[in-house]
Amino acid sequence: MATVEALAGAVYILGKPDLTHVLLKKFKWGNTFFALNKNLLEDYSKAKSESEILDISHEYGLSNAQFT
Repeated sequence: MATVEALAGAVYILGKPDLTHVLLKKFKWGNTFFALNKNLLEDYSKAKSESEILDISHEYGLSNAQFT
């Protein structure tokens, strides 16, 4: 379950929303996952740098987000 969520999120961020929906529609909770994460995924898809991604993560309360 977590794998398809990660894949769907990554695909959306990379600019393939249609593929995201194809992946998620196979699961009854797919629409809920997308609805809950749409704003975050949209913001991540617009980020142009690592620092913007961290800023977005912190804005959404993901304060432990970091790059290693």
